[in-house]
Amino acid sequence: MSRPLRTPQEVARQKEGILAEALKVLREDGYTRMSINRVAARIGMTAANLYNYFVSKDELNLAMQTRISENMYAQLQTSYEQHSDPLERLESFMRIQIEMGLQSVNHYDILYSITSPRGEDFKGTKTEKIAITEKEKARQIALRIRAIHMRVAMEISEQYASFQPDEATYLINRMWCMVHGAITLHNRNFLERFGKSDETMFTKICEDAMAPFKPNG
Repeated sequence: MSRPLRTPQEVARQKEGILAEALKVLREDGYTRMSINRVAARIGMTAANLYNYFVSKDELNLAMQTRISENMYAQLQTSYEQHSDPLERLESFMRIQIEMGLQSVNHYDILYSITSPRGEDFKGTKTEKIAITEKEKARQIALRIRAIHMRVAMEISEQYASFQPDEATYLINRMWCMVHGAITLHNRNFLERFGKSDETMFTKICEDAMAPFKPNG
């Protein structure tokens, strides 16, 4: 007797379970060492069965990139609602990025640092259609992440008049470059060659990145 077909809801739940476990394996192993066999074993299924839900590691990779971005935006939105002062909001955004970069290194890498396959890398492959969909999802999330940063920057400009509104784009770009550069060099153990790379350094990085936003900064 053949097994009844799964409903779309059951398929969606199973894919969510696979994705959640894959994110844990990614956190532990990194993208290059992560394997479909290891993910499948962790959830009690065969690799062949897992491929019924994600046709390849590439598709799973794209889904992980999207989910990590979604989770980051959710943290930013929660932090925005928890703080009323825009300066506190912006500093909390930096702390979210730093915490992700230092505590979830492999999640951060798959978004920003390593050359894991991106949407445009799948042109002409069997994953191209999926990649186009995931690339658009990622673009929309990136726009929301950018928008919430810009919203806070404009709130700071309006409330504190510490910079002109047309400076907001540059200042946010500057902040991102400073924080991302520090995270990447720290995680590659480059900064340790020249001195301590620790919480004190990141606190100073945040202070320097925040200085132009603050009155008399």
